[in-house]
Amino acid sequence: MLRMPFPDFDDKVMLRIHNQVRYKRALVKNARLSCLFFVMGTALGLFINHLLANVSYSLPGLSPEQILLYFQVGFIFFFLLQLDKIFRLIF
Repeated sequence: MLRMPFPDFDDKVMLRIHNQVRYKRALVKNARLSCLFFVMGTALGLFINHLLANVSYSLPGLSPEQILLYFQVGFIFFFLLQLDKIFRLIF
């Protein structure tokens, strides 16, 4: 018969294992949600880009081409930043 270092040793070990399994499940769920929202955000950005390409309105001091260019630069910057974060989360 083995002697345990303290009486509730096995309960603590089982609780720790249970918490680790629950953490891993939550991590997988969050990774899936992150990918879903990344795809939705990318689609929304592409849709806005399409709208801006077909708009002839301008803001004071900015032509429609400049507005489109600024949006595209910002979109690419945030796209690459979030893509890097998604890859780090998954891999």
